[in-house]
Amino acid sequence: MSHVEYGIEEEGVPWTVQQGYGGDGITVARGAAADSSLRIGVSVTPDSRIVVHHKRLPDDEPVFDIADVTAETARKLGANSARLAKGTPFKTVE
Repeated sequence: MSHVEYGIEEEGVPWTVQQGYGGDGITVARGAAADSSLRIGVSVTPDSRIVVHHKRLPDDEPVFDIADVTAETARKLGANSARLAKGTPFKTVE
C-alpha cells in the first residue's frame, strides 16, 4: 500500500485509507469510489492486485485492474489515481 500512497502524494492529491470493505478488488475499489468525495477508489489485495475505479464507471469496468504489481507499478497506479482526480494524463503502466 505504501507505494500507492507515495504515488498519490507525489501528485499532491489528498487521500484516506479505509478498511472494512468486503469482496474482490473491483468491488472494494467501487465501494471506495462511491464513498469518496473525489469519486475515486483504489484497492490493494493481498495477492498484489491493484484496482483503480471511478464512481461514474460501470461496476465491472475499473480504470485499472492490474495483478502482480511491482513497487514501481504500484507507485505509478497511485499517481494515476491522483491524476484521474486532477484530470491530467496518466503515466504509462506496463
